[in-house]
Amino acid sequence: AQLPAQTVMDEVQNFDKKCLKKTCTAEKNTLPTKEGKIV
Repeated sequence: AQLPAQTVMDEVQNFDKKCLKKTCTAEKNTLPTKEGKIV
């Protein structure tokens, strides 16, 4: 199903602000670095 670009952009903007920041930072904090240490 093709959605209008504006509808997609509205959904993305509404979703990003509340959901993504916490998830992204949590994932980055638990990923090991190249040296194998947990940051």
